[in-house]
Amino acid sequence: LTVSDYSKRILDVSHVSASARTAVLYNGADHMLDAVSRPETLFEFGLEPQRFVVIFGSPKEYKNVEVVFRAFRDPRLAGQTLVVVGEGEAALRAAGLTPSPGALFVGPIDDGRLRALYEHATCLAFPSKTEGFGLPPLEGMLLGCPAVVAPAGAIPEVCHDAALYAAVDDPAEWVDAIAMIASDPELRAAKIAAGRIRAAHFTWARAGQRL
Repeated sequence: LTVSDYSKRILDVSHVSASARTAVLYNGADHMLDAVSRPETLFEFGLEPQRFVVIFGSPKEYKNVEVVFRAFRDPRLAGQTLVVVGEGEAALRAAGLTPSPGALFVGPIDDGRLRALYEHATCLAFPSKTEGFGLPPLEGMLLGCPAVVAPAGAIPEVCHDAALYAAVDDPAEWVDAIAMIASDPELRAAKIAAGRIRAAHFTWARAGQRL
């Protein structure tokens, strides 16, 4: 069993598991609905609704957070705060990454705080160069958070047209996509609606039935 058609192909070409004997079992995202949202999180971190973008910080090269750090040096995103969940600033700098000025590092947080961030963010930025599945965009979309993602790995398979896409190596495309979500209410509403529909397909009950 594996979590996407993309992973199934990689397992096949890597001679780990032949395609004919491998089945796809998608993850669920609806565990986020079990978390009680903690809206006071915004006050704790000094954030305003729809004035910040969430990203998961990681020093791993394939997570590609540097392209978003570079995008947030563009003055067009001056009205948005980049909120980095997970790894702290010191760990990312130690890995050779250069966080953008004004980035807010909130560290590892529980699902209640994460749900509040998803529910009030401008969008989620997910720039990975590859993913076997890519869970955060679905978590966010299920809670009404539009996603700007890279067209890499299993991400397009999971997100389809419910997300906006930006190239893995082009900060300008990330600026454009985030700025569009922030400034175009109709586009944002359309992506929120499409995202909820898409994410609703990925439930743990469905995964259990498939298993």
